Amino acid sequence: MQRRSLMDELADETAGLMVGIIVIGLAMLLATLVEMVRIYREHGGPDSPIAPRLWKALRMVMGAWAVAAGLMIIPELAELGGVLASWGFGAWVLYVTYLDIQLWAQEEERAEEARDLSAFLHWQPAYVPSANGAASLHQSA
Repeated sequence: MQRRSLMDELADETAGLMVGIIVIGLAMLLATLVEMVRIYREHGGPDSPIAPRLWKALRMVMGAWAVAAGLMIIPELAELGGVLASWGFGAWVLYVTYLDIQLWAQEEERAEEARDLSAFLHWQPAYVPSANGAASLHQSA
């Protein structure tokens, strides 16, 4: 049986490590894209206050990717294209996440105000006038 060299063993371990890093990176990319889809589904509609900014951010990242693809065609600028594509994606994810958190905080604030107002308005009168003008006793649930 032939003994393997130290370099062969290191190469095998490095290859295994690289496969693990790639798998983890792809899982993180998938999780990020799933979250972006959730944000766009939840807040990308016409009635959302942040929808125009979300769609503008998507157009901007698509434009950055188009420029990056153009740069990657030129061998001397391929690295610059990769950097532009990755930084554009990262900036897009951070901006969309910021918008989502900002809207969530506003919704929480409105919900807190509604709970306070609901507690104040919870009182109901004992007599409620009916349509024919006679008063009836209000039945509480």
